[in-house]
Amino acid sequence: MARFFAQRLVSLIAVLVGTATLVFLMLHLTPGDPARALLGNRPVSAQAYERLRAELGLDASLPTQFMKYASKLVRGDLGTSYFTKRPVVEEVASRFPITVRLMLGAMFVALAIGVPAGIAAAARFGGAFDFVVMSLATLGVSMPGFWVGLMLILVFSVQLGWLPVAGVGGVAYYVLPAIALGIGSAAVLARLTRSSMLDVLRTDYIRTARAKGAWPNRVLLGHAFRNAFIPVLTVIGLQVGGLLAGAVVIETVFALPGLGRLLVQGVSSRDYPLVQGVALIVSGVYVLVNFAVDLLYSVINPRIRYVA
Repeated sequence: MARFFAQRLVSLIAVLVGTATLVFLMLHLTPGDPARALLGNRPVSAQAYERLRAELGLDASLPTQFMKYASKLVRGDLGTSYFTKRPVVEEVASRFPITVRLMLGAMFVALAIGVPAGIAAAARFGGAFDFVVMSLATLGVSMPGFWVGLMLILVFSVQLGWLPVAGVGGVAYYVLPAIALGIGSAAVLARLTRSSMLDVLRTDYIRTARAKGAWPNRVLLGHAFRNAFIPVLTVIGLQVGGLLAGAVVIETVFALPGLGRLLVQGVSSRDYPLVQGVALIVSGVYVLVNFAVDLLYSVINPRIRYVA
């Protein structure tokens, strides 16, 4: 177990270092100038422009800028936003809870719809219900999240007036964004759960349990699903990355001031420290969630052990 934790810690550090380096290079090597973005359309002298670049640290060479950035990261300093003049940590901390609530809601939608639908489809393999579930799952995978969000707004907000269109507030403000973000993951989980369940239902120990007269629901849920859930759990961990990426679009559609919308604002304004900070936080969350998924394997299946 100690060796496993050490390996995962090294992996976490490697991912964060790689993310920080890649994002830094991509931002600095793409066209655009944060100083020009800050100045906007205001006419300024060349001296004022160069003075602003010096204040932002953009007058130094790229290796020098990277070394300064890396030295701050080692001390836990993500820098200061060019536009708001606030520490990036404060900017992220103010937006992070909104994105977490959206992600949890979307994951709840995905699990509540996808997993039961996949189990039911596998139990009725080849029937009309199986065909309907798989058809809907294929449709769910094909529909873009922003289109689903717009359709939900049109029906439930504009026409019916049941739920708010946009903004931040109570639970009602997260219902439509969570559905729009989670419906694609629900479709993926439904297809995977069905496939995994069918593989397990064809094994000898399931046939033996049925031959002994075990209660059908106990065979389906107690025996088959527990073993079929291992690959599903793996995909759930991977889906976190998809949800974080999808949050960029969904938060923009529903005007949620979360990390996704903050990232869009940072990219459009060439706010290097802000974009780099959000990217690091998002990648760290993704790695930590998948680390937790690895630990859950031994809980679901006691035969799995992490040995040194």
